[in-house]
Amino acid sequence: MKKSIIQFLAKKNYSNKNSQISLSYLKASKIAILIDGEADWPDYDRLMEHLNTDDKSVSIMRFVKKTSAHLNYDEFCQNDLGLFGQIKSERLNMFLGQSYDYLLLVNRTTNPFIKYIASKTNHHTSIGLFHGDQNNYTDLQVKSEIGTELVNLIKYTRQLS
Repeated sequence: MKKSIIQFLAKKNYSNKNSQISLSYLKASKIAILIDGEADWPDYDRLMEHLNTDDKSVSIMRFVKKTSAHLNYDEFCQNDLGLFGQIKSERLNMFLGQSYDYLLLVNRTTNPFIKYIASKTNHHTSIGLFHGDQNNYTDLQVKSEIGTELVNLIKYTRQLS
C-alpha cells in the first residue's frame, strides 16, 4: 500500500513542478545523485572521477532495502518515508533542503521511492538512465549497456551547453 501511495505522490509532485530553465553543464556547480545502492555499478568510480575533474560539488543519496551503519554514504530506505510520504530521516531532509543544478538518477528499473525523492528534490535539470517507463520522470534519458551506464550518463550530461 505504501508503495502505491508513494507512486501517486511522486506523479502528483511531477505534475505540479514548474519548468525550470536548464543550466549549461559548464556553469553548473552543484550536482545531486540519487542511486540504487543495491545494484552493482562497475563504472561508479569513473563517474566520480569525471565529476571531480569537472570541479563539481556532489551530494549522493543511496536507496537501499535496509539502512546500515555506513558512515561513508548517505542512504535511505522505504522506512525513512511515512505512509503519506513524510520524510523521517535527518540525512534525507538535509539532502532535500539543498538546491542542485543537476540531478542524476542512477537506477536500472523504476523505483517508486527514488522517483518520489527525485520529485521532492530542488533541481534545474534531471538526467537518468532509460528504462522505458518514466516519460515524465527525467528531462533527459540515456540508454546504455550495463556496465557503461554511468560513463555514458556523464558523457551526455557534459554535452549540455
